Amino acid sequence: MNEAQADYQGWWRNRVWLSVHLGLVLVAFAVYYWTFLQKQALISLNPDWSHAYLVPVIAGYYVYLNRERLARLRVQRCWWGVPLLLIGMVGYFGFTLTSLNNHTLQGFCMILSLSGVILFLLGRPMWMVLLFPQAYMVLAVRMPEPLLQLVTPKLQQWAAVGSYYLLNIIGYPTDLEGVKLSIIDGGDVYPLNIAEACSGMRMVVGFLALGIAIAFLSCPRWWQRVILVLLAVPVAVLVNIIRVATIGVMTTFDEGWARGDAHIFLGLVWLFPALLLYLGLAWVLQHIVIYEDEGSQQREQKQQQQHSEPVQAPVAEQGGLRLVPSDGEATTDSASEVSA
Repeated sequence: MNEAQADYQGWWRNRVWLSVHLGLVLVAFAVYYWTFLQKQALISLNPDWSHAYLVPVIAGYYVYLNRERLARLRVQRCWWGVPLLLIGMVGYFGFTLTSLNNHTLQGFCMILSLSGVILFLLGRPMWMVLLFPQAYMVLAVRMPEPLLQLVTPKLQQWAAVGSYYLLNIIGYPTDLEGVKLSIIDGGDVYPLNIAEACSGMRMVVGFLALGIAIAFLSCPRWWQRVILVLLAVPVAVLVNIIRVATIGVMTTFDEGWARGDAHIFLGLVWLFPALLLYLGLAWVLQHIVIYEDEGSQQREQKQQQQHSEPVQAPVAEQGGLRLVPSDGEATTDSASEVSA
């Protein structure tokens, strides 16, 4: 057996060993965290958290895009993963079988355990490459109800005030009282109440998950990613304001647009312009010219040119004879000759 065959067999054994271990880990995870996974599946049926099914898919797609980078790294154990695994398992036990029962913290502990397994089996270099999909999984976990109750009224107020101004701007006289709009058209008054379902929480949460994914998959620089993620919430709030105003206008033609399937349909229709707007912002960020970066690139190019220029060997002259060190040939001046 030659060296190449031995290396290939060693590589194959390592991959088989790794696949078997990962398979066993997945089975163990499914058994230990079965209670959380069952409840998470039910929560994902809630329209406000329906994006949770896509989070593992996007995380897996990120791993697929970085498969060549991962293949170049060496698999090695890192024992620092064991404390992470144990902390996650103990925490999950405490937040499941005690009075501290909390679904959100259960999810965080499961993700911490998964991170520990990755660090232990694959090593720190691979763990660093896979850090984004690990952190991204947090977006699949439903946030605690007190936090949602704290944010939802703010979103309701923003939707009501924003649609109030927008309706008046486009020619529909509207009064605002709390989160209730009164649209006046042809002497008739059409009430429109901004309920919690119309607050835009669903769109904000979905766009935040989508924005983080687009930022990390399409933007190469960190400042682009940060800006794009920060823009996710304003874009979602703006589109929700336009959606509420659209429902208000349609209500003046048929009050059925304010409830039922028609109401849901208008919400879905406005998702596509919102996505196009967000992708447009991502494109703008990708094509912004930073002169400081260009200057550094020019300096690097000049340095490379200086290093690539041939270095002239020192030339010594003795009488009419020019002596060139190393491989150079001796040349005589036309006015003199070398005599023995």
